[in-house]
Amino acid sequence: MAETLVAEGHHVRSVAERPGRGRTPDLDVCGTGVEVKSWASLDGRPRRVPTRGSIVNKLVGAHGQGEVVVLYACGSGLSAGTALRGMADYARRQRAGELRAVRILGDGFDLAWVRDRIVERVPGAGAAREPASPAGREPAGTGARPAREPRRRLSAPEAALGW
Repeated sequence: MAETLVAEGHHVRSVAERPGRGRTPDLDVCGTGVEVKSWASLDGRPRRVPTRGSIVNKLVGAHGQGEVVVLYACGSGLSAGTALRGMADYARRQRAGELRAVRILGDGFDLAWVRDRIVERVPGAGAAREPASPAGREPAGTGARPAREPRRRLSAPEAALGW
């Protein structure tokens, strides 16, 4: 994951664990603590494909480790639709505000949740757009804004991850 962020132009360094000093993020990305979570690759082995509940579980497990979480799901079988539903479920949680931003990278998709909205990075386009939700509706409780509204200024974690 660090290589991907470096290739996008970010300054990335690994953060050493500090025994007895609480939880730490995996990476420092342009001055922002970033926790990386992933799933095992399917690689022909019988494994469960991640569900919307496993998205929520990974995000809850990341509380206290960094302001931003990156979920790496390439090769896991996670679909963009399931990722969107999982982020919407997480966004509805009372403690969702503990994370400032979430990015989910999967096979053919790159989604981001920024506290009050979900955005999708379009590969090669360099810009973020609001994703088309299943059945043409916005996921309930996400606060996603229609793409036609002007973009707000990005916070430091959002800007640090290119959102």
